[in-house]
Amino acid sequence: MLVPIIPGENPVSVPGLGSEPLSDGWHNLLDSGQRWDALWYQRIAMEGYRPDDGSAAFFPLYPLATHLLSAFTHTTVQTASVIVAQGSFLASLIALYALTAREFGPLTAQRATKYLAIFPTAFFLIAPYAESLFLLFVLLAFWFARTSRWALAAVFATGAALTRSVGVMVGVALMVEAVIQWRTRKGKDLVPGLAAAFAPLAGLGLYCLYWLVQHGDFYAPLSAQRGWGREPMLPLMTLYHAVQTAFQHRSFWLIDLTIVAIAAAFIIAGARLIPVCYSVFAAASLLLPLANVWPPRPLMSVPRFVVVIFPIFWAIALHTQRRWLPNSLVVGAFTGGYVLLGMLFARHYGIF
Repeated sequence: MLVPIIPGENPVSVPGLGSEPLSDGWHNLLDSGQRWDALWYQRIAMEGYRPDDGSAAFFPLYPLATHLLSAFTHTTVQTASVIVAQGSFLASLIALYALTAREFGPLTAQRATKYLAIFPTAFFLIAPYAESLFLLFVLLAFWFARTSRWALAAVFATGAALTRSVGVMVGVALMVEAVIQWRTRKGKDLVPGLAAAFAPLAGLGLYCLYWLVQHGDFYAPLSAQRGWGREPMLPLMTLYHAVQTAFQHRSFWLIDLTIVAIAAAFIIAGARLIPVCYSVFAAASLLLPLANVWPPRPLMSVPRFVVVIFPIFWAIALHTQRRWLPNSLVVGAFTGGYVLLGMLFARHYGIF
C-alpha cells in the first residue's frame, strides 16, 4: 500500500471529520485503514452522537473504548482507534486458538486461526473498525458458556451486543447451549444459562435507553438503518437479487457474492461437524444482514460481516484436515483475496 499500484478513488468524509487525500509514503502503513466507517467511529469517539446524522447505527462500545484510551494515554483518537482494534485482533487470535483447541485439538486450532488471519476481508480486523473487538467478545462469551460460567458469558455477550447490532444473535446461540447443557447434565440449573442468553437484549436496551434519555428517541439505533437506505428483505430474495446484480454489474457485486457464497457453503458444511450452538450463531449472523439490505447492492458490507463468523474457519480447517480441501488452495486463494481487497480498500474503492 505504499505505492499507487491501483489508482485511488476520491476520499469520502463524514459530518464533522474530513478524510485526508491520498498520497504515497510510509504513513500508509498506519493510516490506510482510515476509511469509510472508521471515520464515523472516530467522529463519535471525539464528539459523541448526533440525533440527525444516522450515527446511531454505529454501536457505542468501540468508540467509547477509543475515547477512553485516547483520554488516558493522551494519544490522538486516530491512534487510539488503531490500538484498540489491533489489540483486540491479537487477543482474538489467542482466544480463537484456545477455544478451537478445546473443541477440536491443536491442529484445527492452528489452521482455523491462520485462515481467519488471511481471509480476504480480515484487514477489517486490523483497521479501526469494531469487528475485532466484537469478535473478541463473542469468543469469550462462548468460552465461558461452554465451561458453564454463565455470569462471565453474560458479561461478554452484552459487550458484543453493545459493539455491533448482530451481537444479539449471540443470545440465541447461548440459549441453545444452555438448553443442551440442562438436558444432558442432570441436575443442571437452567436459569443462569437463560439469563446469559437474554443479556445481549439487555445490552441493546441499554443503548436504546441512552438514546431515549439524551435525544428522546428510544428506537434510534434500530430506525437509523433506514437512514442508510437499508430495507427489510427475505434472505432468499436477497441472494436472488445478489446473483442478478452480480452478473449485471460484476466488479464489487461479484466480489460480494463470491465471499458470501464461500461463507454460506462452509456454514452449511460445518453444521454436522461442530457443536450446535456455534452453527446457530453462524447461521443467525449471516441471515441477519441478509434480511436488512441496500437494494442497489444487496450484499454490501456482508463480506466484512462474515469475517467474525469464526465457525466458518473451523469448517474450513476440518475439511482440509480430512483432505477434502487442499490447504494450499485455501491459503493461496485467501492470501490473494486479502492483498487485492486490502489494496482496493486502502485506495478508497467500494469495499465497505
